[in-house]
Amino acid sequence: MAGLNISAVRYGIEAALSAQVQRTVNAYAYPPAILQYPAISIDHAGGNYAVTFGAQGLAQFALRATVDVTAADMQAAAIALDDLLCAGTDATASVYDALTSDPTFGGVVGGSSVTDYTPPTQTIAAGDGVPVWRASFVVTVYQPRS
Repeated sequence: MAGLNISAVRYGIEAALSAQVQRTVNAYAYPPAILQYPAISIDHAGGNYAVTFGAQGLAQFALRATVDVTAADMQAAAIALDDLLCAGTDATASVYDALTSDPTFGGVVGGSSVTDYTPPTQTIAAGDGVPVWRASFVVTVYQPRS
């Protein structure tokens, strides 16, 4: 583990979601122009490249895991999203549990934590105009810069 490789982190998060969310869901390290729903896409949420000790210190970077579902009606979409937002024992579709079960995402970072959550909202997906029910988690990763 040398430095912060954002692409490796995206793929590590994608792998964790694909392996642990026990529902049919499409996880995207790099979202395509048109998503296949339900979808979890990874995107930038901010960062600080020199948290401690300057250039040789700790990099802190945040990625957002956005969960999108759609259905014939918005009530059915909300129910499907609630399933993905559950956590704990018997929550086999838990996005949160997948994001927190291995804080290193297979060894690509020194550690991580879910630092924010945006509750569900109804919106129209960019790119395809599909009405979706959306929520997101911010995952902050910590990695020595060298």
